[in-house]
Amino acid sequence: MNLINNDDLKFLKQLIRVESTAAHSENLKVVLEMVLNYFHQHGVSAPKEEIHEKSGKYLLLLSNNQDLKQDIILLGHLDVVEGEGGFEPQLEGDWLYGRGAGDMKGPSLALLKIFILALKEKLDLKITLVLTTDEELGGENGTKYLLDDLSYQTKVVFVPNNGKNINTICVKEKGFLHYRLRASGKAAHGARPWKGENSILKLMEFYYQLAKFYPEPKDDNQWKKSINLGYIKGGTALNSVPEQAEIGVDIRFTEKEEQADLIDQVKSLAGDYEVEAELLSSGPVLEIPQDNVYLLSLAEIIEEYSKASVDFISSSMASDARFFMAKKMSALCFRPETKHLHAADESIRIASLEDYAFIVYQFLKNFPNI
Repeated sequence: MNLINNDDLKFLKQLIRVESTAAHSENLKVVLEMVLNYFHQHGVSAPKEEIHEKSGKYLLLLSNNQDLKQDIILLGHLDVVEGEGGFEPQLEGDWLYGRGAGDMKGPSLALLKIFILALKEKLDLKITLVLTTDEELGGENGTKYLLDDLSYQTKVVFVPNNGKNINTICVKEKGFLHYRLRASGKAAHGARPWKGENSILKLMEFYYQLAKFYPEPKDDNQWKKSINLGYIKGGTALNSVPEQAEIGVDIRFTEKEEQADLIDQVKSLAGDYEVEAELLSSGPVLEIPQDNVYLLSLAEIIEEYSKASVDFISSSMASDARFFMAKKMSALCFRPETKHLHAADESIRIASLEDYAFIVYQFLKNFPNI
């Protein structure tokens, strides 16, 4: 079965060229419309084809039925993180390079092709494809909107996130806290800094104190909390004391920590340093029971197809699967082989993308027997 062909790769390159980032919000709807047009080019239509908008973020919903209760939801996202370069795709051997190739325009294309084949073969399942454009910002206006506002439910959702390749399934994800932190100071000439108050230094002092509570893990095998300073904004000239400054902080935590305690810690320390702390988004630790019937069925299909064993792994990264798990819906998180996610040289192995599509479609065909 050849689910991913040359036309698909050409289309994937077109998607990668679109800077569908938060800073280019005008492109978020554009990429969804591109997918919808490509869907129709396959000579198919769905009973439900909708683009929803919430707070400037968009969601494409294609369903083979009109119900809110689904058997399977295929969940992808077409937004990518901000960054310099990486929007001109390059094919080198079996690897396609470009920002979003692996996270998650490539896997989202695979989900689209799976949905198209399910329509053509008229699988007797209630299947919905959902592509969001705010996953990298926390998913509040995408997946959460799908479940809370549109009231969708499903028996199982496929999320091509985390994992190392098709033979690893993620069964645990760290929780996270995303903060925007601001500080105010007093402007002055850079030649007389003692007459001002440096807002950037105030934030740095705060961050250094906070980071002391988060010894950096050496690798993925060290399952413990972590912290990252993602960006710094402040100052207008090198010869001025900055009056306003802002940083973005990404905290990850495990089941060993209480989310509320970490929030209280940030709040308390922010007060000590006269820093304004805004919690942008958060998520709990996600854990999928390893006796889950859908998980075991997927593992069996993968092992039969690949002739290799499946590993259940933990990931430091979070996904929108948490919204489904919070509502007691099963989530299956595995993906094609990728490299350098969130970097300009992000890439996906084409053969692995085909493998992923085949495995998920086999799961759909076997679903009535699970």
